[in-house]
Amino acid sequence: MHTRFLAFFLACLSALCVTTPSSQAADRGEEQPPISLQSKVLNDLTKSYRVFVDATGLLTPDEIVKTKLPLFTQGQEQPMHPGYTSDRYWLSVIVRNASDNSEWFLMPDYPLLDFEAYEIEGDSIKPLPAEVSEARYPVRTLNLKPGEERQLLLQVWSPLVVNLQFKIMTATHFKKHTTSDATLVGILAGIFLAMIIYNLFLFANLRDRDYFFYILFALVNTHLNLLSADFPAGVYQWFSIDWWQYIDVYRPLAPFTTLLFARSFLQTKTEHKTLDRVIVIYLVGLLGFMAASFFVPRHMLFLIEDSYFLIAIVLLFAAGIQSLRRGFKPSHFYLVGLTLFLVGMGIYIAKSEGLLATNALTLNAHLVFQAGEMLLMSLALSGKIKQLEQHKTQAEVTAKVKGRLLRVISHDIANPLGIVKGMAYILKSEKIDPVRVDAITRAVLAIEEIMTFVHKTESLDSSSPLQTETVSLNEVFDGLEFLFQKLADDKKIRLRFDLEHPQMYVQGEKTSLTYEILGNFVGNSIKFTREGGEVSIRARTVGQMIQVIVSDDGIGMSERAVAAAFDPTINVSRRGTAGEKGGGYGLLLAKAYIDQFGASVTIESVPHDLNSDRSGTKIIINFQTPGSNVSSRSFRQRWRIMQ
Repeated sequence: MHTRFLAFFLACLSALCVTTPSSQAADRGEEQPPISLQSKVLNDLTKSYRVFVDATGLLTPDEIVKTKLPLFTQGQEQPMHPGYTSDRYWLSVIVRNASDNSEWFLMPDYPLLDFEAYEIEGDSIKPLPAEVSEARYPVRTLNLKPGEERQLLLQVWSPLVVNLQFKIMTATHFKKHTTSDATLVGILAGIFLAMIIYNLFLFANLRDRDYFFYILFALVNTHLNLLSADFPAGVYQWFSIDWWQYIDVYRPLAPFTTLLFARSFLQTKTEHKTLDRVIVIYLVGLLGFMAASFFVPRHMLFLIEDSYFLIAIVLLFAAGIQSLRRGFKPSHFYLVGLTLFLVGMGIYIAKSEGLLATNALTLNAHLVFQAGEMLLMSLALSGKIKQLEQHKTQAEVTAKVKGRLLRVISHDIANPLGIVKGMAYILKSEKIDPVRVDAITRAVLAIEEIMTFVHKTESLDSSSPLQTETVSLNEVFDGLEFLFQKLADDKKIRLRFDLEHPQMYVQGEKTSLTYEILGNFVGNSIKFTREGGEVSIRARTVGQMIQVIVSDDGIGMSERAVAAAFDPTINVSRRGTAGEKGGGYGLLLAKAYIDQFGASVTIESVPHDLNSDRSGTKIIINFQTPGSNVSSRSFRQRWRIMQ
């Protein structure tokens, strides 16, 4: 069978399809039935040939004829594609011209074959002349008058993979067959070249290492594809290199570069560390095969490599599926590309087994679907770049929102705050209702605490670190109750706090945790809950995390609003149940700080218009516990990579 260098998996699957030749010889007295040649079809010689295997490769046509063919085995008892072998195969076939055509063209189905053909008349053995054409295949011509019958003897061998499928056809069919084949392969070669040039241009502009590994993958696999198709003429001598001599070393580079690209594109080193270690070990194994090619016979080495290449299929799909599960959308294109690759192999192997008709598509299915795979891999790269640009845009928009709010807090609140603080101390000195004065003083201190935090983080473009600390949830809940109890009372909403136990601590920063994160969520719950409702804030231990849940029985959020809650490019602001206004920035700030603390947040909601009895929103935040491995990068660095 014609090997598939580019699609390194094809060789491994085709090897599995190779069957063991039958040792049962044909009856010595049984006549070999002739094949009736028709002028309107591609006549398949495999239907009635007999085979003799010359393991020495030294027998001559005269010696073969002297046996009078009793040692030949029925063709049906031999595999049509013996695979990797240095043996020479002798095919005996009898043809009868049942048409009015006299000129016939004999050629193999796959290009990487060498063969000689002889016509036998009695004791006379005459070689068939070679046809000089632009076909990628070796071709022999046969002159056979209408009604004549002739015995043909074919000697077949290959420097790599043997396939015994041959066709004999008229000049019209020969021209049509070779033209359509050359046209298709030429178009595919153009697609391969276009993909390489296009992505090389993008690499020169973007300097992204994913494009570098894609170009390596495309260059190696395209060249191996062209070698497998023996296209264009002289491909085995490109750059003054005899590629046959180095094909043993070169072949493992196909899975090697493909896995390098997948490893970089899917970020297995950081996202799937265990799988990445397996891939690295596998790559080392490929280097071992390349070294072994210098002292292990080719045909033996290739059989072992084919089984090893099967593992690459599993690793490539495993990496793609894992990336898809973590939400990396470009993995869709990657997985579809791999699937197309396998479909092409399936068609190609089915043709090699004789299950599909011979035509330009079935003969070059591995090239056709490889071209589709390369196109989809290029689309996957474009999708990744687009996703990164979206994340960058989101970070820039959120940074602008944050900067605007910081300026409001720093400048617009500072002056009236000083007046409130001064008046509070005057009232306290005049002994007016100390409880209310203490409340005013506490509120002022809380605002000052926020102001202090603002000044710490106001310069988002500086490298000032935002340090995390151990924060008591008991103190945070106490601050939340002070801030929101009056607001809840005004709307006749029950505000309920529930700690699993008083000594619960999380890793974070107290001010932002109280006001920017939980304060935003609690405030929203009160805003979107009707009179008589309930807002619950509770904390519990879940494994190695502390989970804080803010839930309400309010009007809920639509599915679209939940999906866009943390998207800075979409404004989901709306009025509360009592007409309260919102700026639409609270959730963005909350998410920003949640990310800084290494925490995670999910929103579950049932909108009132879908289910009025069960409507409400639940926000679940999973915090790191003290001592967890939280990054100490600067606030600016964290802000830049914020989702």
